[in-house]
Amino acid sequence: IGSLRSQFLALTAHNHTPDTMPSSVAMRRLEERWLDNSASLAPRANADGSAGTGEMDNAANDDDDDDGRGALEDMLWGNLLGFFWPVGAAVWLMREEGVWSKRRQLAVVTGVLVNLAFGAMRVGGG
Repeated sequence: IGSLRSQFLALTAHNHTPDTMPSSVAMRRLEERWLDNSASLAPRANADGSAGTGEMDNAANDDDDDDGRGALEDMLWGNLLGFFWPVGAAVWLMREEGVWSKRRQLAVVTGVLVNLAFGAMRVGGG
């Protein structure tokens, strides 16, 4: 239990600054929810007795777009890739399914659009 708590605290400390850490009651609820979600990821036995795959029960939990983790990182790196490497990022985005989250894909598209807007201003505006 102690190692699970320390792992949870390390993950929580990574997502929060010291002044935005949740209260002890909220932290306990977050910990219980984290344990419940971790338990749903564990491999389960199938009806025939063979080992399960460990797939999650809820398809909405399959991508990290719904929880806030990595939102700024996805937006930052997606926009930078789209702006500074638009052709390569667009080709990679079209050819490789499932490599990037939907959030990062959207950020790459916005980065490409910003790059095109700057190019149009440079050509048209002088």
